[in-house]
Amino acid sequence: MQIMGKEEGLKYLEALARQNPIVRYGGTLNAMLTAAGEVEIALPINDNNVDSLKKRGAPVDWAKKIKPYWGDLHPIALVAKAPHPNASKLFIDFMLSQEGQEMVAQVGKIPPRTGLTTQTVRSEDVMPIDPTIDKTEYYQKLLRQIFENK
Repeated sequence: MQIMGKEEGLKYLEALARQNPIVRYGGTLNAMLTAAGEVEIALPINDNNVDSLKKRGAPVDWAKKIKPYWGDLHPIALVAKAPHPNASKLFIDFMLSQEGQEMVAQVGKIPPRTGLTTQTVRSEDVMPIDPTIDKTEYYQKLLRQIFENK
């Protein structure tokens, strides 16, 4: 809906729901069921789950046709009463540095830093999903209405 707009997005989701998809939670579970042939396509699914299964010989692959790719944000923060705040600040600085972000990419995650490429996608091709709490609750409720209460 963020890409298509509310009206077109709702039409698309309702048409998708009419195909009776099975709603499951968990990217690893969805990837494994797809690789096992239990389902033909899985959404949502994480790139590292697919890559891990492919490396072990599973007959599963990406259908990377639509850009931008959407992804969740995974922020890093320092709690107010951290017992070692300076050590935490150094860790945060490292994780946000070029070297830290390259390590993120090496373990199969998509770093937010531009100019880095994982085995699957470039950071620049990933659009973060709006993390606003009120919108998250709205979309969760809407998706449950559309997909679970067909």
